[in-house]
Amino acid sequence: MRLPLKLHVDCSPVRAPGGFAHRKLYMNTRIKRPPTVWLTQIFLILLALIFLLKFLNSLLGLLINPPERFYMVPSVIDYLITPGTVLLLLISFYGLVKRKVYGKRLSLLLLLLIWSVVILIDLLRPIGQNKSYEHKDSVQLGAEVLFHVLMHVFFLTIILRLSFAKKVSEFFRKETELR
Repeated sequence: MRLPLKLHVDCSPVRAPGGFAHRKLYMNTRIKRPPTVWLTQIFLILLALIFLLKFLNSLLGLLINPPERFYMVPSVIDYLITPGTVLLLLISFYGLVKRKVYGKRLSLLLLLLIWSVVILIDLLRPIGQNKSYEHKDSVQLGAEVLFHVLMHVFFLTIILRLSFAKKVSEFFRKETELR
């Protein structure tokens, strides 16, 4: 009678390098989650929480103090794009947790999108009433430059490692080969 298991067990004697015969058991071993995947998951869930809090804040503000006039552009951003972003972040997080390739691809797409928005905000500083922060001395300017450099290095490193790292590729490939 055959059992419908997808697990391959080989118990044939194998000659060890020392000359002793022993039985080797081949079992389904999973690769540990690489640190790049951990960092991506942490970053995605933190971003999802931030966007969710922004959405709940906007919704609570609408319920407590309803506006006299309804402005279309802020409403679309607050009540359609923000929950959609939260949903995409959670889907990509879930895909990474379950070792699905769509989680890796969606995470890469979201990281690239968020990084491009960060770069765009850095390049297009607001003028007028919403001017950027004025630095009082060179230490504050140096801290801002250091923060921006580290942030862009973080984004670049996570995106490149998630795309091309051997351990990450093996982490996602093993799940598809087992099925």
